[in-house]
Amino acid sequence: MPSNLTIVVEEDRAMVNEAVRRRLSGDIVPPYSFRMRRKDGEVVDLEVYGAQIYFRGQPAILGTVLDITQRKRSEERLR
Repeated sequence: MPSNLTIVVEEDRAMVNEAVRRRLSGDIVPPYSFRMRRKDGEVVDLEVYGAQIYFRGQPAILGTVLDITQRKRSEERLR
């Protein structure tokens, strides 16, 4: 697993690792969400949109990560 995935909460790491692996192999991966632990210890919900690109001749991921913590909390309050 890439070392930068250690910020992903343990329960979500396998799913994120698999999405990264699939995306780097050229598969289309729909947007997905996962939880990350911030430096201060707070867990936040994130949503990822990305695509495979090539950077210096190597496959890479160009993506956008959105903090959806407030949206998730609002949805939970409405339930």
